[in-house]
Amino acid sequence: MTIKLRKHQSELNQCIDGIINRDTKFKDIKNIILSCCPGAGKGSVCVNAGKLIKAGLADNICLVVPRSNLQLQAEQVCMDTFFQKLFNVKISLRASTNDINPCRGLHGFITTFQALGHDKQKYVLQTIQNRRYVLIYDECHHISMDSPWFESTKDLVSAAEFVIYMSGTLSRADKQQIAFMKYKNGYVDLTQTKNTYSITYPRSEALIEQAILPLDFHLFDGSFEWKTHKGDTVSVNSFESVEEKDYSSALFTALETEFSNQLIDNALVHWLDTKKKNPRAKILFICARIGDARRCLSYLEQLKIPVVLATSHGEEKECRENIEKFKKNIPAMVTIAIGYEGLDVPAITHVCLLTRIRSNEWLEQAVSRATRYDKIAGPYREQVAHIFAPKDKLFLKFVIAIEKEQATRAKTHSKEEQLPLFELFETKEGGSEQGPCIPLKSQIIDMVKQTIGTRVIFEREVLTPKQEEMSLRRDIDRYLKRYALNQGYEFMEVNKTAKQINQKPRALMELKELKYFFNRIQVLFPMYDNGSFIPYSNCAPVFTTPEKEAFDLNKEKFF
Repeated sequence: MTIKLRKHQSELNQCIDGIINRDTKFKDIKNIILSCCPGAGKGSVCVNAGKLIKAGLADNICLVVPRSNLQLQAEQVCMDTFFQKLFNVKISLRASTNDINPCRGLHGFITTFQALGHDKQKYVLQTIQNRRYVLIYDECHHISMDSPWFESTKDLVSAAEFVIYMSGTLSRADKQQIAFMKYKNGYVDLTQTKNTYSITYPRSEALIEQAILPLDFHLFDGSFEWKTHKGDTVSVNSFESVEEKDYSSALFTALETEFSNQLIDNALVHWLDTKKKNPRAKILFICARIGDARRCLSYLEQLKIPVVLATSHGEEKECRENIEKFKKNIPAMVTIAIGYEGLDVPAITHVCLLTRIRSNEWLEQAVSRATRYDKIAGPYREQVAHIFAPKDKLFLKFVIAIEKEQATRAKTHSKEEQLPLFELFETKEGGSEQGPCIPLKSQIIDMVKQTIGTRVIFEREVLTPKQEEMSLRRDIDRYLKRYALNQGYEFMEVNKTAKQINQKPRALMELKELKYFFNRIQVLFPMYDNGSFIPYSNCAPVFTTPEKEAFDLNKEKFF
């Protein structure tokens, strides 16, 4: 069966094959720019780039992503047998945060822009300088000129053998120039040069190829009342009647009062109706601040909706675990910024926007969380991405532009209109600065409610290389502690003896070394005693015990 590549995948494949075959058009290419609409499949780039390793033109791959939760996602994409068969190459990358020997015997590693900024010892730079690396910057628009991230990434670009820049929105809301890009008339210049090859894949082309789903917007108007900081009370009956100077106050009031819960209700009603036909359907709530996110979470829990919270305000481990739960069997998630960009969950059918940000770049990323085609959920023609949001004028402007593109499904070369950034007081994820007004009350027009019900779908878990490493290290630690307890030894003595098997610290072992080490300790430190057992240390145990039950990692309570 022949699989048809999407246009941007085909062009990148052609470029990489041209580099390998020394074709005249591609033999000098060192930089590739991929401007591809969100949700259209940029994740396969790492696997495709693996052909450069297979051909002997590179040794390793370094993928840099904007957020730590995307490291795990990138690991999983590289493990996807679909992409491995598609490009006839098998590679494995592992998540690494400024580790010594970040590849650990694999084909490369995945780090973040933040980690590079904290890499004072320059471990990543030294690693790339010592080998021929394919450096991939995912969502490269996060790096602006003269920013701290630019300072920490520019030397890597110089050291790499090949560099691939990827972005779903090749522009910035603050209008600063993106690092490493050439500009012409205020826009990124994607003209082909001797050393640079550019690939574009706009929403219109993605819709033609059925690479992404069309967007169906559900916008809600309402009446609002707030008090200014001067003490004046303002009331409006519709977003349409709001004066320009009051845009921010009206939207802030809507999202801080009754309107917010009513918007959630409408999104839930529609989502639950969708779940009757598609039990896999998931819903994502994107909030402005941590207080708003927690209120949304509490409201959903009161309605008995299985839901998780993923923000940068708690433990990073908990945030990652919650995102994984959402991907597997939890149908709803509340997030702020950490979960909206790059989040790859094809089962998402609904996005409810509870934030005041109104930049084109941000909205494009946010609504695209629901545009991924879910192959398991049925035919393409039966799937639609549903977006629930306030019907304010700036969001409506964004919607009109999107719907016009969807209606034409035609190729366009016009410059994308840049929407102004809404008057914002939260400059960082979950900011708690004072709002533009004191919200009093609000009400959605023609609100509808119905009974809540859910169904959960469970999916098989597949571990990434980094997850498998961490799991093995925990299992080894638990096993040795259990052995020490059974035999009456001090754990430190048992651990010290175990280290004689392999002098390398377990934190630095490769996956195959950890597997070997775990197998050896189970032979040399057996979890039973027939009265004549002599431990590996050649010392008699402190006491003997009856034969124990078979060791079951899932029942251990040490951690």
